[in-house]
Amino acid sequence: MKTTVNDQPQVGLRRDPWLVALVLIVHVGLWWWAQPIIEGSDDLSYATFAHRMQTGSFRFEAHHFAHRLGILSPTALLYSLFGVNPYTTAGWSLICSLLTIWGVYRVALPLAGRLAALLAAWVLATNTFWLEQALALGPDLPVAACAFAALAVLAQARNPGGCRLSPREAGLLVALALTAAVLTKLSIIWVGYFLVLVMLHDLYHGRHRALWGWIAVSGGVMGALYLGVYQVLRGDPLYHLHVVNQIYNNPYGIWTYSVESGNSLMARLTYQPLRMILEIPGFVTLVFLSIPLAWLFLKQVEPARRGEYRYWLGMMGLVLFVFWFATNSFQYYNPMMLCGRYLMFLFPPAALLAGAILAGLIQSPRRGALVVPMAGVGAAMVLVLQGFGFWKREILLLELCLLVLAVERWWPAVARRHQRRLATGLVVATLVILPVLAVGQGVLGPTVWQKIYRGLMRESLAPLQEPVVLYTDARVITTLEWMTGFRSPDHVRMVNWRTPGLRVFLPAGGARRWILLNARDEQADRLQALLKDPPREWKLLWKSRHSAKDAAYLFETSEADPIPTLFSRFPEQMTPNVVQPKSAS
Repeated sequence: MKTTVNDQPQVGLRRDPWLVALVLIVHVGLWWWAQPIIEGSDDLSYATFAHRMQTGSFRFEAHHFAHRLGILSPTALLYSLFGVNPYTTAGWSLICSLLTIWGVYRVALPLAGRLAALLAAWVLATNTFWLEQALALGPDLPVAACAFAALAVLAQARNPGGCRLSPREAGLLVALALTAAVLTKLSIIWVGYFLVLVMLHDLYHGRHRALWGWIAVSGGVMGALYLGVYQVLRGDPLYHLHVVNQIYNNPYGIWTYSVESGNSLMARLTYQPLRMILEIPGFVTLVFLSIPLAWLFLKQVEPARRGEYRYWLGMMGLVLFVFWFATNSFQYYNPMMLCGRYLMFLFPPAALLAGAILAGLIQSPRRGALVVPMAGVGAAMVLVLQGFGFWKREILLLELCLLVLAVERWWPAVARRHQRRLATGLVVATLVILPVLAVGQGVLGPTVWQKIYRGLMRESLAPLQEPVVLYTDARVITTLEWMTGFRSPDHVRMVNWRTPGLRVFLPAGGARRWILLNARDEQADRLQALLKDPPREWKLLWKSRHSAKDAAYLFETSEADPIPTLFSRFPEQMTPNVVQPKSAS
């Protein structure tokens, strides 16, 4: 009789709840050690909207970030309970990450066994890119968590005898998860394509009609409520879609390839997505562990389980296809912007498959059928990475791990009695080395600009005892306001010098005038020219320089109005991309 992966005995892992708790604790420990990331970009916009929601001044605006209630509401709740700080800002991402890790374990447990479930959870908990997204406030990890929840419930409900939920309960849960995903980010439509294909397949074969009926009814009710809220508050049930449409249907916007040359578009549709995937820390590891050897692994899986693995592989393949070739505009062909976090949908199912494959490598007596091809794929990936100019230590470490597994047959007899425990420990240790190195070397953790502004607050703004007017840009103002809990520092009035027609009225008793310039938002070459030949009224008070493009300088000026000087030195004024959507009213 053929031995399959699911038939193999387990490795003595009988205290699963404690081991799962340990996996989650390790993930939290890595998160706490690395410290939350404040990028000073999209995350600050979300934090600002969440703070407005906390204080009762929130309203739907002509900005697509203001409509992502799936991250704004939980963050506002955390702000209300624990105040505004880096940990509450990234707290919702951590919660979603922990729930997803636990969900991967729960899905893999009946599918591939205890060892595979624990390894799948461990693969996701120690993945460097997943951890990086959990360290920052953003919608991509939470929407991936919602999508995985919906897909997991649907997979269990479609499995005969594998779900304790009735079609009504399962349909309601799927609809709830998808609604939460829509409220988080509309990119859930990528997964929606897969759901439509699964539904058409089931209906064509006359299966699960009650389940899909309840999903349709529950989703329809929630969709009507969603549109009704916009009708009441904005007079347009499609207000959110109008906002997004006018951003992404701008042929000359920053998210478009339509004005580029044909060669640029061809590069985007061919090798550039692959190059981006190979650049992402952690993602290349999952690709290496899951996708290339899936067809080999499926041969060792018992036939009754192959359909579930194909379900997750199909979802991954379709999302990757949509990212690679689909358009984000209905008016002209415009591929998706290349951004690694858009592929967060792939991480939970890829971790699930990776855990099952690793368990198969450890448990199967026919290990060579997987280890040898996997070592070959790893060697090929190393050559590809070197060809692109990258070097990934993840592949090197896993290659060493696979070599040990491959030569296991020559281990001495004393080691062979414990070979599965030793093999499991080897895989677990190899995977955890990666985030430990990343955090220890500063690859994961606070950004350079986070450290720069923290130093500015500590060394220059906090000790102030007299009024100061600080001329800087909108990004810096938002960052410094967030760092003070959205309360301006004492004695400091911050002014965006790029505001058209700005007139600054000084306090009656006068105030010192400071200017904060940084190489990220100003032109680095112009800033260097200013440092070599500063206006005679300016005096350098403080600087923090990590590189030519990661530097900030604080000046004091005796000019009554320094704005004309600023515009003369930095004439290219940044203009915000504000979109006014059409309204039914």
